[in-house]
Amino acid sequence: MNPWATALLLPALLHQIKTAGKWQIKTGALVVLNQLVASAPLQTARLMPDIIPVLSEAIWDTKADVKKAARDSLTKACALISNKDIERFIPALINSLINPVEEVPNTIQLLSATTFVSEVDSATLSLMVPLCPWYQREAHCYEA
Repeated sequence: MNPWATALLLPALLHQIKTAGKWQIKTGALVVLNQLVASAPLQTARLMPDIIPVLSEAIWDTKADVKKAARDSLTKACALISNKDIERFIPALINSLINPVEEVPNTIQLLSATTFVSEVDSATLSLMVPLCPWYQREAHCYEA
């Protein structure tokens, strides 16, 4: 497949990950997404703002196989983020999406202590932004 066709294929994959009634279809779509990440990394990285929200939901699926495949896809997709300032925090950001109650406050503290020198692109923001609403809702719990 031509890498530039990624933008045409991705909406159908993401739709299946979000709405498919059968877990096999969801995991199949996640496998194809992993193949896109490997075969068209530049094009897939540009589409991270569309990918991360869907994977963030899929990691909470009731079927264990879907959860596992979604976490694998999330890890592989996040490897496409090229911002050197948050590169070392990517595992913490992924863990924050998986375990928000335990991880988000610590991850926010790590990020707030970071001086951003590199350009913050849409792929980088797509991983950081999902933490903000959660932290805003829960921040009152941590106030003295």
